[in-house]
Amino acid sequence: MLKFSLRRMHCLPLLMAYLLGSHPWCSAQSPDAMATAHRWVSAKFLGEVAPTPTQNYLLVYSPSGQVDKNGILGHHFRIAEQNFARGLHFPSDGKVRVVLSAPAKSFTAIVGVDSNDLRYYSNVGRGAVVASVDVAGKTAFRSQVLHEGMTGVPVKVDLNNATEFDLKIEDGGGGVVFGNRFDQADWADARVTLADGSTAWLGDMPDGPLRAPFTADVPFSFRYHDRPSSYLLKTWESARSSRRLDDNRTEHTLTYTDPGSGLVVRCVAVEYRDFPVVEWTLYFKNSGSAPTPILENIQALDTRFERSEDGEFILHHSKGSPNSPTDFEPLADRLDAKAEKRISAAGGRPTNSDMC
Repeated sequence: MLKFSLRRMHCLPLLMAYLLGSHPWCSAQSPDAMATAHRWVSAKFLGEVAPTPTQNYLLVYSPSGQVDKNGILGHHFRIAEQNFARGLHFPSDGKVRVVLSAPAKSFTAIVGVDSNDLRYYSNVGRGAVVASVDVAGKTAFRSQVLHEGMTGVPVKVDLNNATEFDLKIEDGGGGVVFGNRFDQADWADARVTLADGSTAWLGDMPDGPLRAPFTADVPFSFRYHDRPSSYLLKTWESARSSRRLDDNRTEHTLTYTDPGSGLVVRCVAVEYRDFPVVEWTLYFKNSGSAPTPILENIQALDTRFERSEDGEFILHHSKGSPNSPTDFEPLADRLDAKAEKRISAAGGRPTNSDMC
């Protein structure tokens, strides 16, 4: 464990860069990714916490934990002889809760067993499902038992200003044949008409739950005089400033000063406008006349991120410089649930990073 004190005017810099998004390197970035990055920077370095934009989303409750949207394996939905380009596909029995950002007037769709023959065993004539729609805890629509090859059933449900409702697919008996599940149903052309007359397509909605609003907690931490920075910084003098470096970069400076010892913690962050990335450097300086108390456990990156709507996190980093033809090669690692990834220096050289 590294422990030290700073003598007068001694300065210790630590650099951290973090990519806010799960997009590949050097690709065009979506407006949503850029807006998300800007909200994060504004909260962490400017102390300006903006509410998360209201959004419609889906909560999926099924054995697979997912539904297909607007197509299956590159194919349109197909119920009997009719094709559909939009909607939801349930690969098995389950439930989807539709959560809306505003009161809704009605829900419409065409429901049936999917007729795409995409798997090893033919699904012709197979599958047995019962489809239903629940609003405010009551069943507003329930179908007969549906099989593959049957014409889709039109669905129209009055939502009476509800902001959420459930779509359900249940086994109607005989949906599993020789261990293979054929209860694969489509809610084709599934859409909601909101109270203001606008249309929300279910196949365009992200999976929830949505991430919580960003907080103004700084994205770094340390211990000073055996106390955590999360406690100390609230009692220290602080100052914030910003300046535009060029068309694509803005510099934000956040400074904290301990009135007792004179320790100054300065965080200088650079926000990029053409890519959802921010980098920052921490500077620790003793502006007092005596050595500081012990400063330890400095974490240049110490913050919380929630999983994005499309799956797990992607950790972007570089190989470092072990004196090889691939020095500073960009890497991207998928972090699945409960994954741990540690990046540390090797050989005593800070540029020679090593995964362990």
